[in-house]
Amino acid sequence: MATIIVTASDGATDTTFDESERSGARAKFVKTGVSVSAAQSIEKNHEIKPGVGEGNDKHTITIRHNMMNAASDGILQGSLKCEWSIPRDSAWTEVKSRDLTAHLMSQLKTAHLSSFLSGAIGDGDMNVTGPFNPSLA
Repeated sequence: MATIIVTASDGATDTTFDESERSGARAKFVKTGVSVSAAQSIEKNHEIKPGVGEGNDKHTITIRHNMMNAASDGILQGSLKCEWSIPRDSAWTEVKSRDLTAHLMSQLKTAHLSSFLSGAIGDGDMNVTGPFNPSLA
């Protein structure tokens, strides 16, 4: 069984996710020792087309976090889904895939994420330079 360790947005707190399911090209990892109302999970899935040919393969990571809403006594769930759709053509290089990822990560910095989650699309004020640092996010 595999384990994933991720660092929280504070840059210091690590959370361990243990593999709970695996089926073909799909795996689910969960934070163990927490109630359903505080559940956290990471799912990874690959849709690889058989054989050789044209088209794109898909690689998806979905993250879900639950929390208890004390006011309503209900469970709230937030999620994030990231999907790479990568051409199978040999002209597409790993560098291009890394560039896609770097461009996304630059948009996940705090100022940009806060603005985006409040409904902003961005009008040139969302320029980012430098590597992604989760402790600054």
